[in-house]
Amino acid sequence: MVLQGLHYRTGEQIEVRMQKGLITSIQSLEQVTNPLGCGERKEYALPMIGPGLVELQLNGYRGMDFNTIPFPDGTTERLTRAIWREGITSYLPTVITNSAKRIEEAVRSIAQACDSDPITRSCVHGIHLEGPFISLKMVFVGLITKLIYKHLTGIYSRAGKKLLAATFAS
Repeated sequence: MVLQGLHYRTGEQIEVRMQKGLITSIQSLEQVTNPLGCGERKEYALPMIGPGLVELQLNGYRGMDFNTIPFPDGTTERLTRAIWREGITSYLPTVITNSAKRIEEAVRSIAQACDSDPITRSCVHGIHLEGPFISLKMVFVGLITKLIYKHLTGIYSRAGKKLLAATFAS
């Protein structure tokens, strides 16, 4: 596959060659006379080419939500392809505080999408669990630690070991 465009930082016209999903070369083009094999030479508006963006906390996009339960089939796969248009090439789907059962269902659905779809698997670098909420009224740190450990252990196993980040609120 060959892409031609403008380098995101310099504005220079470049050609990017790829094979089997990997970049094999990036070359400067003195003048683009026939971009991508299009008919006769015209003035073409070339796209910008740059590194992909990484989203560390993505709860959803365009009505697709990782926290909608029941989790609609194909949500993760459709969302993965939709965010490409925004330049996001890898991300952490984020599941927010909810009941253990609902969190486990969400992370299981995301993990299954990664297992069954190679494109989704290559873009999802892990799952981000936002929460769970920790009440400051729980004064015994040992109790909090036990509850968190029990809760996260179940979620981790249902996430197919894809749980990468967890943030806690109090």
